[in-house]
Amino acid sequence: MRLVAALLCLACSHPHAGGPPPPQPRGGPAVPTDVRRTVESLLGPSATIGSDLEGGVTTYEAVAQTRLELELAASGALQKTEVVVPVQALPSAVAHAITGKIDDAEVVVTPTGVVFEVEVANTEYIVDPSGKILSRKLEVDDNDKD
Repeated sequence: MRLVAALLCLACSHPHAGGPPPPQPRGGPAVPTDVRRTVESLLGPSATIGSDLEGGVTTYEAVAQTRLELELAASGALQKTEVVVPVQALPSAVAHAITGKIDDAEVVVTPTGVVFEVEVANTEYIVDPSGKILSRKLEVDDNDKD
C-alpha cells in the first residue's frame, strides 16, 4: 500500500508531458456503475474511462490528468495501476535491458508485484525491476487502450 501511495505522489508531481493520450471510450459496452464508482472515488469525476476487450473479457481503464491509469474488472475490482514516469527515472537495470531509444515508460503495480512497461518504437516491453524482460509485444495499432 505504501508503494501505491508513493506512486500516487509521483504521478501528481509529474509534469504531465509526453506519454500516451488518455483512453477514449468507443462504441463498446456502457461503463458499469461499480467501475464508475471506484474510479470516481480514486481519481475524481473528471477521469476518463475506456474499455478493452481481450480474450472475451472486458476490462476498464481510467485516466486522470495525473497520468495515473487504473485497470478494473467489470465488478469494479482494481486489477492494476499504471503511472507514467519520465524515462530518466527508470531503474538503470530496466533502462539497460532495452536496446533502442525508450519513448515512454510506466510503472505497473499489480497484485503480484511491480513491473515496468517500456515502449521502444512500436514494441512494448514488460521488464521486472532487475532488468529481466518478461514479455515483448509488437503494437500494430496505437488505439489498443481505449
